[in-house]
Amino acid sequence: GPTVAFGGDDLARAVRLKRVGDKKDNVWGAEVKVPLGEASIEYHYVIKSRDTRYESRICPRSVSIAGLPAGSTVDVRDGFRSAKYYVLATSCFSRAIFGRGNSPENARTENKLVETGDLSWPELGEGQTAVRLHVFAPRVSAGHSVWVRGNTEGLGKWSKEKMCPMVHIGGRIYVGQVVVDKADKNVEFKLAVVDNAGSVVCEEKDTHKLSIAPGSNSHITQDVSFVYPNPTYKTAGVALPVSGIRSEASTGIGEFLDLKKVADWCSKTGLQIIQILPINDSGEDPSPYSASSSFALHPSYVTPIAVAGYYSSKMGLDMSGITGWATSLVEKLNHNKKIDYARVLGEKQKIMDAIYDLVGRDQILADPGFQEWLSASESWVKVYAAFKVQLVKEKSFNNKWFDTSCWSKGVSETEAIVSHHSEDYDKVVRVYFTQYHLHLQLLEASKYAESLGVAIKGDIPIGVTRCSSDVWAEPNLFKLDMNCGAPGDPEQNWG
Repeated sequence: GPTVAFGGDDLARAVRLKRVGDKKDNVWGAEVKVPLGEASIEYHYVIKSRDTRYESRICPRSVSIAGLPAGSTVDVRDGFRSAKYYVLATSCFSRAIFGRGNSPENARTENKLVETGDLSWPELGEGQTAVRLHVFAPRVSAGHSVWVRGNTEGLGKWSKEKMCPMVHIGGRIYVGQVVVDKADKNVEFKLAVVDNAGSVVCEEKDTHKLSIAPGSNSHITQDVSFVYPNPTYKTAGVALPVSGIRSEASTGIGEFLDLKKVADWCSKTGLQIIQILPINDSGEDPSPYSASSSFALHPSYVTPIAVAGYYSSKMGLDMSGITGWATSLVEKLNHNKKIDYARVLGEKQKIMDAIYDLVGRDQILADPGFQEWLSASESWVKVYAAFKVQLVKEKSFNNKWFDTSCWSKGVSETEAIVSHHSEDYDKVVRVYFTQYHLHLQLLEASKYAESLGVAIKGDIPIGVTRCSSDVWAEPNLFKLDMNCGAPGDPEQNWG
């Protein structure tokens, strides 16, 4: 874990567990002393052998120590979390398929979201024990909540009317706390999911059991997983390239905003995942696996008329001329049954340049949303923009332009190229401008799909092309004398 007591995230200084009890029980444990200055302690487990290492960090591990008197001991009873099962806690499921966008409206009837440090241990009487349940329950639909009932007074004596609510600490981990009297040394409980109308929609068949031995610690955390009637979750989806979802409103090719129509179709047919092929910038190469950047999105997937609408609504600019141009492009480029990649890319570049010129560089740069995105993307977008600008120059005089090792400028000159004093600064901002609107439109489609309970799942190319911003930036990370791909007619080059 990140604290000194757990090695400061250095595996060499981490707490080493030892086997406890009978070998067949496969129980491991250790005692760790921590200061009371922290509100909570974060940690995770690692299985390490001589040459392998396995750990699952999808769900957070944390224990609150707020409210504990000095010298207290907390008996932490955890189970190892397999990444295979805990994948259901990833955003694909928690934010989209189950969460439906995690809207504020649904949050009103969901478990309250709190920080672990906000949880405080109660004051205890003679012989009492505080039990805190940490429950992993990934399959909780939007607007639903997790509750617990059991055999003790604090757990409602099995009454459904007296079930105890739980709080959500993130990662689909729900926490409930109960004080157990000294007479109740065998605690039994069941977990249930309640809908937004207060009805139980799913409850465990069997009970969980927790034993409190005489003389044991007065503070216990018990880690359990919700046991569903159908333990294996199954779903279905569709896999497709974005270029292939061209609609009547598209500008010659499928675009990010067309994913909203696909999401509508998925919602009506019961599909929950849209798997798209890579959407990285690949220049004029139509292959989605021929990426010229690991981060940048392909400019062909932008919807120009939506970009015009952005500045019309946000800045009150008259974009009617651009809107008419964009509408005529839809009719012109959609006329062909086949996608003319080079033409689509060229026409979109022209209209995006026209929008940029109409709005003006200063207004674009002054947009707070643009500045926020630029700051968040700084680690890659500067190098990418410098690469795009320099690529155009190299093509004009260098017959080995496809090999970045032969370029007249290296990545070390990135700051000079993207500087606002540079003669190329306007070209650099145009690159930023296009990537910003690609980001906005993909985000809009993704959030819309999430609201319908549909996840958009991305794909990444196997590699990048030799002529890419990545190779230009760090050629030492690539085997430049090798390519991967697949045979066929034509054969596939994956970089």
